[in-house]
Amino acid sequence: MHTKRRRGINSNQVILQVIALTGTAWYVLFFYFPYIGLSIAFRDFKLTDNLFDMRNTTWIGFQFFGEMIRDREMPRVIANTVIISLMKLAVCLPSAILFALLLNEVPKLWYKKLVQTISYFPHFISWIIISLIALYFLSPQFGMINILLTNLGLISRPLTVLTNSKDFYWLATLLELWKELGWSSILFIAAVSGIDPTLYEAAIVDGASRWHKMFYITLPSIMGVVVLVFILQFSGIFSGGGGTFEQSIFLGNTLNMDKSMVLGHYTMKTGISLGRFSYATAVGLVNGIVGLILLGAANSFCKKFLGRGLYTGGDGQ
Repeated sequence: MHTKRRRGINSNQVILQVIALTGTAWYVLFFYFPYIGLSIAFRDFKLTDNLFDMRNTTWIGFQFFGEMIRDREMPRVIANTVIISLMKLAVCLPSAILFALLLNEVPKLWYKKLVQTISYFPHFISWIIISLIALYFLSPQFGMINILLTNLGLISRPLTVLTNSKDFYWLATLLELWKELGWSSILFIAAVSGIDPTLYEAAIVDGASRWHKMFYITLPSIMGVVVLVFILQFSGIFSGGGGTFEQSIFLGNTLNMDKSMVLGHYTMKTGISLGRFSYATAVGLVNGIVGLILLGAANSFCKKFLGRGLYTGGDGQ
């Protein structure tokens, strides 16, 4: 005799639903609700004004967008932002992929976990601390590297990496690489761990070397994740990506300002610091629209030439 099971509320399901609803509420509160503030870009907004009072306000249309176009500093700031972002994309993304591929070839599990832990650690260090470390090592007066190279007779004058504007692009890129290499490789390492082991076994039977397995099995198998990360990072090149904003603030100075000033820092300096909230909002709105356009362009490019995109599921259909 079969007894009917009572259909009650699963306590585990309730917990999961609460977690999901909490995350959704947080996302709406901090990502969608602030969209109301975009109206500031079209208003002569003051800090004492009521954000939600749309009637008793001065609407000025696209005035601040015109000021942004006429701003003589804007082309240089945008160029710095885009160049630094593209350099980080060209250096950091392939490095993270290569790091994941090489780490997958390490046979000893304990050593692999040790390397992963060490590589993750710099991600949790704030940019202000990293800037102080860079100052300690690269300062022309008391930097450890300059002192060491001078004592060894390898250089006659101290290196001016921190004050030479020509070196700032590479300084920002290499510091980003050191800080985020391990953390950026997490998705690729996870994708590698999901590859069917029988593919490697069949390759070994066919006489494939370690390099053959890496480039003909591992890399093609994680290409969907690679495309996803590339699209998301490419769409953020106008935002600077990574810690570009913090680098501009903490490593920028009067001697390298022509290369270190990026869009986020310039917006904060000319908009928020001077109380020009409408201007800062206009710049942020344009930045978001450009990012959306770049997202679609990168997705279309990957679909056309790689057969993969955000909406293809990796099959190109």
